[in-house]
Amino acid sequence: MPYRLNAIAPRALATTFMLLVAACGASASSLGTFRVNDRDASLSSAVLVGMPPSGGVQRMVLVLSEKAPPPGADPNITLLANPNAFGAAVTAVLLRFEGKDWSNTTGCDIAHSAAKSKHGNHLDANACKLTDVSVANGEFHAHLVTAPSAKDGEDTIAIDVKLNVKMP
Repeated sequence: MPYRLNAIAPRALATTFMLLVAACGASASSLGTFRVNDRDASLSSAVLVGMPPSGGVQRMVLVLSEKAPPPGADPNITLLANPNAFGAAVTAVLLRFEGKDWSNTTGCDIAHSAAKSKHGNHLDANACKLTDVSVANGEFHAHLVTAPSAKDGEDTIAIDVKLNVKMP
């Protein structure tokens, strides 16, 4: 009988380990800080959506959200129609002028359940900055951060996210 228990124990241990690994993989970790009116939201999905160039300027939209967009969905179009489609979210149109790095010259749009403004929030580029931008091996790297006292109307907004996103 002890031989049988010893044969079963490794299988049980392996099964338990695989279930534990699967459970850990299913829970997404936050990309950084996203807080509105002192209430945190976990941004676990980061997507870049390519846009056609305009006047020689390359464009794409950064979408950070609580829930990942479904496969095949254009998260930018979905969020324009329903700002809360993926839970809390931050979006920014990124532009790349000739000879320059990518930048968010138009600022960021915000969707968060704690926001007093139910029509969405907007922070201009002075309050929501993209820094430390680089693109290497098909990946976009940057730091998206708000000014210490960023506000839109009555809403206080804090963002501090390190980005490492696949280029479109």
